[in-house]
Amino acid sequence: FVKVRKKGFQRPEPGGGLSTIKPVTNATVRRDLTALSSVFRAAVAAGMTDYNPPRLWDRSVIKERKRVFVPPLPHEIDTVLAYATGHFKRLIEFAAQTGVRQKEAVGIEWRDVRAEVEVLLPRTKVSRPRVVRLKSPGGDATGTVTGTPRHIRSGLLFWHGIDGEAFRNAAGQFREVMARTVAGEAAEGRTLRPFRFHDLRHTAGTYLNEAGASAIQIAAALGHKTLAMAQRYSHQSPEF
Repeated sequence: FVKVRKKGFQRPEPGGGLSTIKPVTNATVRRDLTALSSVFRAAVAAGMTDYNPPRLWDRSVIKERKRVFVPPLPHEIDTVLAYATGHFKRLIEFAAQTGVRQKEAVGIEWRDVRAEVEVLLPRTKVSRPRVVRLKSPGGDATGTVTGTPRHIRSGLLFWHGIDGEAFRNAAGQFREVMARTVAGEAAEGRTLRPFRFHDLRHTAGTYLNEAGASAIQIAAALGHKTLAMAQRYSHQSPEF
């Protein structure tokens, strides 16, 4: 499995022909093994097997390549916001100011906003509700929330369209905004370093780290299960 994933392969399509699956990084292989291990763990619990090959295999032979990651800087985020519009612009602002995940942000309803001080996230990645302060050393989203117009029928905080619908593919829409931004800046003779919607969480983590927040506080704010994961979001940059 590891060898095939690292080299890439071709697979037959239902309608005929072959599709090419490109080689992936060691980090992706390790995540795949974690997913496979979960499948085998469920099979063990169901009595289908007593063997979990991904768990027993030595993953140290596929080390992750360490890279220096610089989270989106404030002026870079401001540049992207200049090319975004409407409630999606507010969604980007909110994510940068609070560090919430994309899927968490698009599902926030006005009933989850508490006294313009905090927001309850009932549905999170770790399946455990979390409360996010609107104002913290990581940023201040108070103005973003209070300045967002309400839809006459929809209860969503961030919405689009006549019916106040949720943003179904915020990551894809963000890529479109980013492409527009990069092209627009290039036309003006400037260069912008592209980044992902998810990278906004790293910016919020950096602000918290620079403000002296502990790994425990960062984990609580960003909704991480482990301190090790929180530390991966605790960057240091001379520009912050």
